[in-house]
Amino acid sequence: MRLFIGAGIGVLAGLIGAAIWAAISYYGNVEIGWIAWAIGAAVGFAVAVGTSGEGGATPATIAVVIAAASVLGGKYAATAMHVDEVIDAQHIVVTDEVAITYVCDSLLEEAFEEGEPMTWPDGRDVEGGYTQSDYPADLWTEAETLYASWSPDEQAAYREDIQAMVDDAESIVASIAREEGFMSSFSAFDLLWGFLALGTAFKIAFAGTSK
Repeated sequence: MRLFIGAGIGVLAGLIGAAIWAAISYYGNVEIGWIAWAIGAAVGFAVAVGTSGEGGATPATIAVVIAAASVLGGKYAATAMHVDEVIDAQHIVVTDEVAITYVCDSLLEEAFEEGEPMTWPDGRDVEGGYTQSDYPADLWTEAETLYASWSPDEQAAYREDIQAMVDDAESIVASIAREEGFMSSFSAFDLLWGFLALGTAFKIAFAGTSK
């Protein structure tokens, strides 16, 4: 029972430490290594207190696992917040203009299949369509006319379908960016502070507290 209590208190300490680590890293735009060390110490002490200070290898191992998860979790959370900030700033809201670009793309597929020639604006090509200026004028006019022929409900449904696709694509990009950003954020100093954090967590929980 004491091990469960110790683990529970240790997890609570780890969550608080991870939140502090993530907040300082994100809002301060800086990583302070000794915070990881402090997380290890806090978790080790919390486990020791929760186990009534019995000490030993089992509480120490629990403390190390919790400390590692807390430090890595805080680091990942900070990376995720940075990535999400960038993704949110670049978030695409599907307006009528954006919807018409998708109509243009559909018409382009038909034109290519039929071998119809296209005259593109200067500096643009078939993969450059994001706004009206990116498309041939006659193609845009055709797409705009087709879109205008739909009822308001049909236009709204079309925009909603596109928005769902855009949101899914952004979620995938964000997920990949979080993973890559997290993996690339490690340095030799992270290993040093991580070693100190885990070592301190083990030492404190192993020694226990005075009864």
